[in-house]
Amino acid sequence: MRKIFLSMGVVLGVLVLFSFCFAATREASMVVTNKPVIMSIMGSAVDRLGETRFPELVSRIGISDACWNEAKATISNQRMPGNWDGQGEVPVNLYRFINMDNNGQVIIPPRNRRDSKILVSWTLDIMADDLSQQSAVPVTYDSILRPHCSPCSGCSVAQNLPAGNVYVQAFVNGSKQGNQVIYSLTGGISIGNWSIPRRSDPTCSGSFVLDREDFPAREFPGVMTLQLGWYNDSSLRIMAPARRRIINVLIEPAS
Repeated sequence: MRKIFLSMGVVLGVLVLFSFCFAATREASMVVTNKPVIMSIMGSAVDRLGETRFPELVSRIGISDACWNEAKATISNQRMPGNWDGQGEVPVNLYRFINMDNNGQVIIPPRNRRDSKILVSWTLDIMADDLSQQSAVPVTYDSILRPHCSPCSGCSVAQNLPAGNVYVQAFVNGSKQGNQVIYSLTGGISIGNWSIPRRSDPTCSGSFVLDREDFPAREFPGVMTLQLGWYNDSSLRIMAPARRRIINVLIEPAS
């Protein structure tokens, strides 16, 4: 009889141990399944953006006062036609998307499409482009001043390229997300001065949270396109250096 009880005790012990292991395995599986997902998109190549303002006109040779005064009022550091007028926020259609690897696309796992929050954060370095890229910028008499002045032989214009603002906006599947970020360029370039001032910290950044309710199907799409649009409200040509911009994605499952 004693042997029977001992045998039953062993069996019960095995069953309890098996149940505990099964529960522990199941719990461990659930923990793995609900782990946060982290993804990053890099910008591996240099990207450039042109100016939208005319240079600042500083001095002239051989140009009449009347012509010069009109040019100063209508051209000097003024916005070029067809660009933002400075009212309200930069229109969506004037942003140009910065080149990102894989066209900014990330895949959202099926298990995270209905019960998760997504935190997106980004950083971007912006600086004035190399001087060789600025050489085509300056105002010339033939291209700019002739409509305002009488024909002139030997006329010349001294000019600067003042610093200004760069506007950055994040987009998800083509729609604006998060706040518009304003990055202030510093310094500027004096034509004939062969140095380009750089900011000590050329980085701007932003972040925002996505909810499945933000999307028409009330769930995250399988493929999400994350982009950074930039608009250059200055007379400087600017650049985003290679491998110095990144978009980070953190998918946090519901608790």
